[in-house]
Amino acid sequence: VSTSPSANAVPPTVNQQDITYLTVAAQSNLAEIALGKLARRQADRPAVRRFGREMVQDHKQQYASLQALAATLQVTLPTRPSREQRRVARAWSGVDGRAFDCAYVPFQWGSHELTIARTEMELAEGSDPQVRAAAQASLPVLQKHLEHVTRLLHRLGRC
Repeated sequence: VSTSPSANAVPPTVNQQDITYLTVAAQSNLAEIALGKLARRQADRPAVRRFGREMVQDHKQQYASLQALAATLQVTLPTRPSREQRRVARAWSGVDGRAFDCAYVPFQWGSHELTIARTEMELAEGSDPQVRAAAQASLPVLQKHLEHVTRLLHRLGRC
């Protein structure tokens, strides 16, 4: 009788918190890429377009890192944003100029606040050292984005 795990078995160090984190982080990265592409095309302010480019670049790198980690852990990641995230992108695809900036910038602030909180939850409750290390590595990037979008939010003024 063989006691080796099956090829599809998740390593025993990966708990539900780790899997949830990987899944939500993957979808968040994909959503940031999609919304960042919209910002590059549709934002009014050059600073918001630059922020969109930063989101695309950084979140592509983060998603690629998650993919590599998930492959080693035999965890399947989503390949597109969540249904709600896709709905937001569709709704914003018809908005441009100042109206886009006024929707995108505050959304990004809230999104990064939430993502940082989820990442900190992984650090507190995750069990797999590799997943926790990935969460720890993503934190400075997310914090940089939050600082950047906070400055944009202050410059945006009233909408």
